[in-house]
Amino acid sequence: MVDLHCHILPGIDDGAADAQQSKEMLDLQKSQGVSGAVLTSHFYPETVSFEEFLCKRDEAYDKIKATSPILLKRAAEVAYTRHLANLGDIEKLCIEDTQYLLLELPFSADWTTAMIDDIQRMSANFGVTFIIAHIELYPAAHKNFDLIKKLRDIGCLFQIDTQSVISMSLTEKMFLKKLFRHGCFHFLASDCHNTTTRKPNLHEGFIKLGRLLGEDAVDEIKNNANIIFLP
Repeated sequence: MVDLHCHILPGIDDGAADAQQSKEMLDLQKSQGVSGAVLTSHFYPETVSFEEFLCKRDEAYDKIKATSPILLKRAAEVAYTRHLANLGDIEKLCIEDTQYLLLELPFSADWTTAMIDDIQRMSANFGVTFIIAHIELYPAAHKNFDLIKKLRDIGCLFQIDTQSVISMSLTEKMFLKKLFRHGCFHFLASDCHNTTTRKPNLHEGFIKLGRLLGEDAVDEIKNNANIIFLP
């Protein structure tokens, strides 16, 4: 299995506090049957410079890469802002050796068509395919499903967090099924931040997902991540 969204790099965001906790998280990933993980530390373009983030990310990566029991790739969970396109070279934030970029959308009650148009322009201008992080968590996504379909139609892919699958209510089950039915459920990822409250749990998530969608869907979703991680 491949985990496309996790906060394991030490001391860079609200994930692992230090290299020791990173090691514990990586060991948990290994015990879950995860063979590769994408290191998607938060990047907020309006609070930290592009260059500073890349420098801190590489410094944190150097602290854990030699002892990791699984394969690792650098990336980022990039917060959407209208100024994102002005950074230039946003492909440096993509999953290493790919053109896929994990994008976190606003948690506001509404999304605008201007935002979707902006995402489409960035995709075309930079040659990037956006993976929308934890699509199931946004109030706007539940309020207007047509906006999700618009993102799908401009080429976006969608990731769901394992905890949403593990602890889903009946309403959430229906929403996840709807996402899959409409081609808006491509990846399941742990979005892990620590070893307690938000620990690596991809194996458990896939067990629950199999009960919800069936094993063929599980195989498809696992393979989607494998294709990106091992092109």
